[in-house]
Amino acid sequence: MTLYGSANSQKEYDPDGDEYSNLPRARTISLNPKVFYYPSEKTTLWLGLNGTFDDRKGGYLDAINGNNNGYLEQNISRRLSTQAVWDTELTDHSSFQFKNSIAYFNRELLIPNMDFKGNQVNTFTEANYKTNSTKTDWVVGANLYTSSFDEEVSINERDQKDTTIGAFVNNITDLNDNWILETGLRTDFTTDWGVPLCYLEHLYYIKVMEGLQVV
Repeated sequence: MTLYGSANSQKEYDPDGDEYSNLPRARTISLNPKVFYYPSEKTTLWLGLNGTFDDRKGGYLDAINGNNNGYLEQNISRRLSTQAVWDTELTDHSSFQFKNSIAYFNRELLIPNMDFKGNQVNTFTEANYKTNSTKTDWVVGANLYTSSFDEEVSINERDQKDTTIGAFVNNITDLNDNWILETGLRTDFTTDWGVPLCYLEHLYYIKVMEGLQVV
């Protein structure tokens, strides 16, 4: 397992002496633990959690310090996200991967005569299958995106929900000693717009001593 953590503190700053902050007072804490598990020699599972908590205050210096009711802006945000990846080798030339992420974002903005508060939850899920041979590699997969925004404090609530389902195929082929062809096909379906996007792309590469150049 791994653990990353950080804490940052910034004092309000008024370089021109007008009693208003040019830089806000800020307090930020971040934590990111990860756990890796190997159930077999061909399978890897890892789980992660990331959290960031941020509080910023700007405006009249005495108001920032809580001494009066002068102009004050406060921006509070909280971010939490999970990561999960399952990767397993099916054969010497093929593998399967599943990955998922869930992200939660909460923000509260307090300004005189206006308050904003909202929550957003995004999810991403993908499954793909990879196979390779001497001259060609294939990747086939599908994914799911969801987004849900809930505004808690506002005159006109701007709640929104979106769902997108996608599928893709990607191929890389060595044409000869000097050329590589990469071809991809992808399509997406959204609940509000149907199938707005379907595209095919081709990329040609020239093999050079230092690496690959796109033509």
